[in-house]
Amino acid sequence: MAEGWARHLKDNVIESYSTGIEIHGLNPKAVQVMAEAGVDISGHQSKHLDKLNDVAFDYVVTVCGHANEHCPVFPGATKVIHVGFDDPPKLAQSAKTEEEALGHYRRVRDEIRSFVETLPERLEGVAKPGKGLGVFEKYLSVWVILCIVGGIVLGKAAPGTAEFLDGISINVNNAPIVSIPIAVCLFFMMYPIMVKIDFAEVLKAGRNIKPVGLTLVINWAVKPFTMYAISIFFLGTVFYSFIGPEAVDHVKMPFGLDLDVGATCGVGRVIEINGMKMLEVPLWRSYLAGCILLGIAPCTAMVLVWGYLAKGNDGHTLVMVAINSLTMLFLFGPLGGFLLGVGRLPVPWQALLLSISIYVALPLVAGYLSRKWIIKTKGPEWFQQKFLHVLTPITIIALLVTLVLLFSFKGEMILSHPLTILWIAIPLFIQTNVIFLLGYGAAKKLKLTYEDASPSAMIGASNHFEVAIATATMLFGLSSGAALATVVGVLIEVPVMLMLVKICLKTRGLFPISSA
Repeated sequence: MAEGWARHLKDNVIESYSTGIEIHGLNPKAVQVMAEAGVDISGHQSKHLDKLNDVAFDYVVTVCGHANEHCPVFPGATKVIHVGFDDPPKLAQSAKTEEEALGHYRRVRDEIRSFVETLPERLEGVAKPGKGLGVFEKYLSVWVILCIVGGIVLGKAAPGTAEFLDGISINVNNAPIVSIPIAVCLFFMMYPIMVKIDFAEVLKAGRNIKPVGLTLVINWAVKPFTMYAISIFFLGTVFYSFIGPEAVDHVKMPFGLDLDVGATCGVGRVIEINGMKMLEVPLWRSYLAGCILLGIAPCTAMVLVWGYLAKGNDGHTLVMVAINSLTMLFLFGPLGGFLLGVGRLPVPWQALLLSISIYVALPLVAGYLSRKWIIKTKGPEWFQQKFLHVLTPITIIALLVTLVLLFSFKGEMILSHPLTILWIAIPLFIQTNVIFLLGYGAAKKLKLTYEDASPSAMIGASNHFEVAIATATMLFGLSSGAALATVVGVLIEVPVMLMLVKICLKTRGLFPISSA
């Protein structure tokens, strides 16, 4: 009926097709009620989606909940939106008379006509909400700066607050392992990200093997090692004298390791502070640890926004967010442990596994199960428009509270060494641009379309700073230089990624563009 109305009312502006993920044949009641309205669809056919593989769509509109849940990924810049209508055949099953059954078809027919009459303007309006930068994302750097100020003020006014909260922890061998309040904050920072991911999209990755393969290679075979090389060069050489050769940081003891005071672990030395065993390590190496954690945590959910702003392939971006979240379960720990060990830092293997379990696996499983249950009981539209909308402030509050507490510890150091954030930001800025250029250049060599090339490059450049912050806090402590370095990643994320979006848009002509 939708195709019939589109051809009847908008044939001069819309090239329309109707298809489905299942074939049921042409419904005679639909033919009858459309004929009553003066539209002949008797010559139409029920088509499977595979029959239209060669058509480059601008928009795909799903009109029932089943199609919306199982709609496949479309190549190029195709925008998939859902405009729900009741299912007349399903309603007709409970009708007591033929006329009552036809009444359902007539009502839906008229609703579809009202929708089609608003096209194509309605499509552009429906496709935009929720895709651009929200107030929080747009001004993320501002919120981080306010957290720095708020944390410093808190550290001055109530210096014991953060220490008290961080002290409510699970201890092993007199060493703090998990700060319970911080763990709660970090879980609620991660869960809303994981619940947005549709892992069913992973099964469709085979349709775009070249961009998927490129993204995986850049994210996991290149990015961790370039981050290590760039960070150790700047922090351990260029800025070494500015950070201070004698400057030290006190970090948590590796989980499960019981060493006597005065013993060594990597470049660290065991000391005792207020009855707690801690490791004293060079400050620049603590910053290096934070950079390493950022390098092995690619592809935040915010990359969906970057891909959209660059007019890239939203389907590919969505697939890669899901694939990276799964890949992180298996590679985050081994890569983190290896690079920390190369950097002569303590390798807390047990803490790494515990961190992955708490901050990746647990919210991932919780997100998957709750997403599946909510969509089944309330429907995909309610999930997208109501549930996710409620979660957004929870993520914001959890992130900001964590940042305020972190900076309440580091306030004195930032005031005495105000350029510290700059020393950390410079290697992170260079790393982001290097990875973007490598990915963008490789996409050009692989002859990818612009719609696949732009998100492929930005997925690697973007950092999953939520996981990095959570892991740094778990492994080294909220007051550590490693945790501070991961927060600097948050500080530069938005302005740098917006710059890369503009570069993509200005260089679109270098790539083949999918016809639409």
